[in-house]
Amino acid sequence: MLCCVSALLAGCGDQEAARQRQGLEKIDLAIEKIREAERGFVPKNASPMDLQVYRQKQIKDVILALNEAVIATTGDQKTAVSRLLADYYKSTAYHYARNALTHWGRAANDVAYLLDDIAQINRISAQVAVLDVDGSSALDRLQSSKQAVEGQEEISARNEESLRRSIDKLEKQIAGLRADKDALIGRAGQLRRDAFTAPQGSRYELYIRAADTNRNAASKEMDIQTLAVKRDKLQSQLYIEERRNSSAEESSVWLGHQIKLMQDHQRKDKGFREAAVQRMQELSHEMFNRFQSVQEQYVENVTSVLELSAAMADDAIGILSTARSRNRREQSSIELDRLSANLTWLHVVTQQIAIAGSYGRTILFTADQTERHVHAQLEVIRDTATGVVKEQHGLIQEAIVVLEESRQLASDLQEGDSSIVDIAKAYQNYLNSYQKQIDQARL
Repeated sequence: MLCCVSALLAGCGDQEAARQRQGLEKIDLAIEKIREAERGFVPKNASPMDLQVYRQKQIKDVILALNEAVIATTGDQKTAVSRLLADYYKSTAYHYARNALTHWGRAANDVAYLLDDIAQINRISAQVAVLDVDGSSALDRLQSSKQAVEGQEEISARNEESLRRSIDKLEKQIAGLRADKDALIGRAGQLRRDAFTAPQGSRYELYIRAADTNRNAASKEMDIQTLAVKRDKLQSQLYIEERRNSSAEESSVWLGHQIKLMQDHQRKDKGFREAAVQRMQELSHEMFNRFQSVQEQYVENVTSVLELSAAMADDAIGILSTARSRNRREQSSIELDRLSANLTWLHVVTQQIAIAGSYGRTILFTADQTERHVHAQLEVIRDTATGVVKEQHGLIQEAIVVLEESRQLASDLQEGDSSIVDIAKAYQNYLNSYQKQIDQARL
């Protein structure tokens, strides 16, 4: 930058000599400030600080001194001072832009944690959704089944008891008939023995009586067989009822066990769900606090700093837009400086657009993913996202205007001095790069 100082001392015509002499004092003061700013160390008499911090503090004094020199000078001298001032504006703009990017890099850690909070909230939400599955209908079905089985068990028990009574009754009847039959058989045998020893006249009658008694015994046997068939049938039914009752009892026990398991599971799930909901609420609160922290960093350490940086670049553009030289090559050089200032502004604003795009996508994702969990804060998040999108669109519109102006300026400079033409062509590539970055970052 000191190389530009020699131009400050060039004569601009006799009629401006007096004005130049008046400006020399301001120029000398500015040069002294420049020397202080460009030294590569922090003086011992200065407060301990980082060299870059010290340099930027000194550059503020340089800019102030150069502004006073611009006011105090005229003609080519004023133009030279203006170009030097524009260089310091651009340098300061880049410095602020670097600071903003550094701060955004630090904020990226919080953004990563913010996204991690969202992922955890979604995982817990999925768990809650699983635990929210209503098992009451299944439990009702089990209880209804158990009641039905118990009802069947009672019916089977009554049937079983009735069958047992009927079988006992038949057994008694069969036992009575068997006793009668045995008695008749014994009596028939006795009658046959009596007939064998009886006189001839009474023997036939005794045989007839023995035969009748045998027939009665046979009739009793038939009655016994009939009752035995009934008994066996009832015993078969009893066996079926016993198995049915046993099965119903086993089913009732199994269903009771399943009901208990489900009730225990529901109580346990309720505890798990309550804990999950509590944790989700805690994470939602932490997430929103982290979001507010990121938003604060974005506004205070990034956006505001980049706006200041863009303002510095804009000041450089404004100064160079009014700078004039009667020398054609010198005027082309001034226009090249103005194109460089445009590139500085585009560099800053493109970074701002890119950061807004990254941050905007994060906020939109946050609003979309946490819609069901942060009802109270959702409006704040959405309003913030809307603001970032609107801010970015405004910056893009401004950038498009400057891009078009810069392309025209670069095109106009591609005639004449070859060194200026080469630089203008290189700047054209930068313009294309900025256009691409803006398109990629657009929300």
